[in-house]
Amino acid sequence: MKVLGIDLGSYEIKGIVFDLNKKKVINFSKEKTQGYKKGLIVKKSEFKTCLEKIIDEFERSFEKRFYKAVICFNSDNFSFKNQKDFIFLPKEIVRQEDIEKILNYEKRSNLPSLRELVEFVPLTFYLDQVEIEDPLGKEGTRLDLESLVVDCSRTIVNGLKEILEEYFESFKLKFSSLASALFYLNEKEKDVGTLFFDFGHETTSLILIAGGKFVDAKILPVGSYSLTKDLASNLKINIDQAEEIKRQFGSVGLKKNWRKEKIQIYENEYSLKEIVNILEERFEEILEELIKFLKETNFYRNLPGGILLAGGGSKLSNIAAFTKEKTKIYTRRLNVKDFFENLTQAEDMIEYANSIAIVNLEKSYVEDESFWHKIKSIFSF
Repeated sequence: MKVLGIDLGSYEIKGIVFDLNKKKVINFSKEKTQGYKKGLIVKKSEFKTCLEKIIDEFERSFEKRFYKAVICFNSDNFSFKNQKDFIFLPKEIVRQEDIEKILNYEKRSNLPSLRELVEFVPLTFYLDQVEIEDPLGKEGTRLDLESLVVDCSRTIVNGLKEILEEYFESFKLKFSSLASALFYLNEKEKDVGTLFFDFGHETTSLILIAGGKFVDAKILPVGSYSLTKDLASNLKINIDQAEEIKRQFGSVGLKKNWRKEKIQIYENEYSLKEIVNILEERFEEILEELIKFLKETNFYRNLPGGILLAGGGSKLSNIAAFTKEKTKIYTRRLNVKDFFENLTQAEDMIEYANSIAIVNLEKSYVEDESFWHKIKSIFSF
């Protein structure tokens, strides 16, 4: 089954078509983002143009209409809350209707004013105060559910929904970094304690998972674009030139043979040492916030699963080794190809990591295609 997943990023909007049966990305595309920043649509027409290019390309390529999609985005406006709910079991046995009742969060929604639910993630069931993986059919008198609630500004969420409803009959919104953390961390890493470090364009997401479930999260309003702006300011060049220098020569941690090396670009000469120092200074500030977050949650130096680096910013040379050196915590970089044998594209698929994660996490949603939609797809109307 072919599924459409779209990652709304502040730098690029990225889309994939994923074949769930073959576990393979069969098409992918990206467009430079316009009219959109940190989840907020600032210029509707420009944003729609970017989105349309990706959707149109996929629909022409496969000669079919995508009626459903899974969409992820990130914003420093997200807030997180662990919540516990319970119900008493009138039949003293857990029935399907009991589970559906406790999962039906939206009818019991108690969000602050002008906030909108983005995700409701069930974490753990308890039957008569004892943790249980599958309570259905088990005897008991009370069923508890611990869950994660992710909410965001109503302006941001409704703005996205208004646009997406023009293109899809049904879609599901996901918090991109959380989806990737839940998908790419294995069960052992989730159990012992691991920090998912999503180094994005304008935000950096820290997702802490331990004991097999979400513990806490923090979104910093700074990302790899801050490093680009620092280069532009210090080297006195424009922002596009700074981005190209960062992508071609950017590194944190100076290699020995770079200490006196110069690069010639845009008819000017620049010191590699100076470039590295500029990038390091800003990235160290982000790592200081990371350490502060781990200390606040009592996981600093107590994180056996270490740090998993992801996001477009993680393509910066030497970033995993530098992070390990500065935090004293084992760090590695996400390699999406480790999860799928047939991801053979030459392009670095880490750019599409979020899109791949969301379509795989939402299999039950995307596979629930109505008979009418199947008929329409067959006859292309």
